[in-house]
Amino acid sequence: MNFLMPTAGTPYRFSDVLHAKLGLFRGKKVFDKYAQILKSYFCVNNIAFVNSGTTANFIIYKVLKDLRKRDDQVEVILPAYTAPSLLLPIEAEGLKPILADIDPATFNLSVEKVKEKLSDKTLAIMPVHMFGLPCEVDAFLEMTKG
Repeated sequence: MNFLMPTAGTPYRFSDVLHAKLGLFRGKKVFDKYAQILKSYFCVNNIAFVNSGTTANFIIYKVLKDLRKRDDQVEVILPAYTAPSLLLPIEAEGLKPILADIDPATFNLSVEKVKEKLSDKTLAIMPVHMFGLPCEVDAFLEMTKG
């Protein structure tokens, strides 16, 4: 009996699998080149590759906690409709997740509901682009000015 890996509707060609496997043998040289491209694009001196978004969030909240202006800045606002993997890094750093309601039309974090939750204790807002629909990044950035 043969089993095939589910592809979520996108069939893999043999050449795709071969190309992915060959990348394993290129190792550090490929990562270094990609890192240089990203550093140049984002105009930064350092960049880190991690294995998942959850790991990236652990790093982000550790750094934010270390850089915060006051020890009482412990609140991170995020959508109530979210994945548990977004809560884990927040709680692991001893920060407090503040769940805000979503916009029912997009399932993205509601700008109005975030405004209601903002306080002097807010350290970060974690908007999520649900189902490929971009959230209102500019509105959230505007809230953080000042």
